[in-house]
Amino acid sequence: MGNTGSMEGSPTISPTIASIEFAVKMSCKNCEAAVKKALGDVQGIDSVAVDLAKESVIVQTSLTSSVVQNLIEKSGKKAVLRGVGAPGTQLGAAVVEFYGMGGVKGVTRFVQLSENKCLIDGTIDGLSPGRHGFAVCESGDLSQGCESVGNHYNPTKADHSGPDSPTGHVGDLGNILADATGRASFRFENNKIKLLDLIGHAVAIHAGEDDGGKGTGGSSKIDGNAGPKLACGILARSAGIMENEKKICSCSGETLWDERDTAKSKFN
Repeated sequence: MGNTGSMEGSPTISPTIASIEFAVKMSCKNCEAAVKKALGDVQGIDSVAVDLAKESVIVQTSLTSSVVQNLIEKSGKKAVLRGVGAPGTQLGAAVVEFYGMGGVKGVTRFVQLSENKCLIDGTIDGLSPGRHGFAVCESGDLSQGCESVGNHYNPTKADHSGPDSPTGHVGDLGNILADATGRASFRFENNKIKLLDLIGHAVAIHAGEDDGGKGTGGSSKIDGNAGPKLACGILARSAGIMENEKKICSCSGETLWDERDTAKSKFN
């Protein structure tokens, strides 16, 4: 599992409880019991609701979605993330998939928890160990890959800074930390993002560490001297809790479980 702790120059790990909904392939009471056992007595999981008839599991948790999904699948059941949201409310959710240079790939989800709080939860693989700048960019133009997405999103024309600064770019998200295997697993909050304003923008992962605008010279006041962008993806609307009951894709005819296996093969 990737490092999810806080680090200097990076957002603090979020303790906020969020709802995560999974479709889980279950056919009997024993399946239901196995899933409940896998998620029971796990620190960071507040509650688990299983609906066997709908093959649905909703978890109230402060853990990353990838950690919860792995726990479910260790029970021997296939799981697909259906939606993420704040308990009792739906203010918007979005997802971005990354494919980049050198095998960098992963998924990050954004959930608007309140008017001034956005939860960002993701797992990225294929990175060099260490910190990597992470940011929402000016555009969603991928015609030339990451070269055409522009600088960090900055509608107020401020200098670059860290994610906890009251000033700075709206798109500044700080650093994510890759462990020795090249995986970055993270979950943090941001109080500048208004998610619905950013749908269609690119999100980028940089090759190096973002200095939070505290460096001397270079591009510190633009992108924290974080270096070239390794991977980019477009922030697209996604389902919240109980908003996605699809079982068969209307385009391909694949079942939910076929799609899950296809997606896992792309990220392995």
